Amino acid sequence: VVGAVVVVGAVVVVGAVVVVGAVVVVGAVVVVGAVVVVGAVVVVGAVVVVGAVDAVDAVVAVDAVDAVDAVDAVEAVEAVDAVGAVDAVEAVDAVDAVDAVDAVDTVDAKKDNVGKMNF
Repeated sequence: VVGAVVVVGAVVVVGAVVVVGAVVVVGAVVVVGAVVVVGAVVVVGAVVVVGAVDAVDAVVAVDAVDAVDAVDAVEAVEAVDAVGAVDAVEAVDAVDAVDAVDAVDTVDAKKDNVGKMNF
């Protein structure tokens, strides 16, 4: 460090500079090798991340929303299935009720026939 000037390799940066390993940071500027990035930046090795963490968070948030939507969709399907199951039970009950009426009618008809035969 010479005054406010830091030299790393072929890179010269003038300003309030912090050097950590091979990374030069000037305010919100990070310089690694020949790469200069201006902004709220984190540089690790040869990877330059500019708000990519926020992007990842946003993706995670989207994924979380998608996951909630997926759960909602599954619950909606399950709710429909539950209604369908109730409808199916009710349909069976309705058939059973008709069958029961038919059975009574059949018994009544047989009784009528027996009565007619025994006059």
